[in-house]
Order: sequence, then C-alpha cells, then structure tokens
Amino acid sequence: MPTAPSTRLPRLPMLAIAASAGLLLGACGQSTEEKKTLFTDCMTVLSDAELQGELARASTTPDAACTCVQATLADDDDNREQVAYLLDRVATAMEETGAGADDAMSKLISGAMLNTADGDDPSMMTALPAFNAVFEETLDSMAENGGSCPAVG
Repeated sequence: MPTAPSTRLPRLPMLAIAASAGLLLGACGQSTEEKKTLFTDCMTVLSDAELQGELARASTTPDAACTCVQATLADDDDNREQVAYLLDRVATAMEETGAGADDAMSKLISGAMLNTADGDDPSMMTALPAFNAVFEETLDSMAENGGSCPAVG
C-alpha cells in the first residue's frame, strides 16, 4: 500500500518582508494580478495562528515570508504555478470553512487521495512536493539569515 504524503504543512518560517513586497510585485513571469493573488493567499495561510511558531523559528513574519516566497519563485514558472495553485486552494478552504491552515490542508489532501485524479491541473498531489520544498527552503534560508530573505536584495 502506498504511503500517504504528510498532511502537515511544512515548517513555515520563511514568510514576511513587507518593505520589499512592492519590489517583488514587479518581478518577471507573472501579471500584477497574479502576484497580488499569490501574496494575498500566502498571507492568509501564513497568518494562521498554528504557523506562528514556524515563523518565529525563522525570525520572520507572514508578510516577510510571503515576500520571500514571491522572490524565490520569481524566475521559477513551474514551481510558482504549483505553489500558487496550492496556496489558493488552502486559503479558499480556510476562508470558506473557518479551518486553520493544517486542517484545511489535511482535508484537501484527504479529498485528493480519495479521488485518484482531482480533475484540476495541477493536482493537489502534484503540487504538494513543490509547495513543501519552496516553503521549507525559504523558511530555512530566512532562519539562517536572521530573518532576512536571501532572494531579496
């Protein structure tokens, strides 16, 4: 029997850099509207109370971590699409149900596992590895840099 992917959100210590948010909205590869949506969805997810310990570990805030995620994804169309897709799904689930980020993610993953193909492109199960990698790497790099984002500068 295949093992189920982790339903826990990755450690999320890489979110926040408000002063740089305006610079990132001008990055290549995305429309201004897509950048705003990615940032807004990221803020919804990373502002969840359950994730504040991960942000504190990275000495960052939701704003700074989301700005760093955008900077990290600026030239990475494939991962940006995957991360934006999953952030949208999680943020929407949180807003519609009032669930926290972990609960919303768990329900989405459970639903995707029940349906071998959820009909969306990219699918939940395809997007999850990219999402986890981007957020873990971003938060880890911010933690190593005293809360600063190495991708912004």
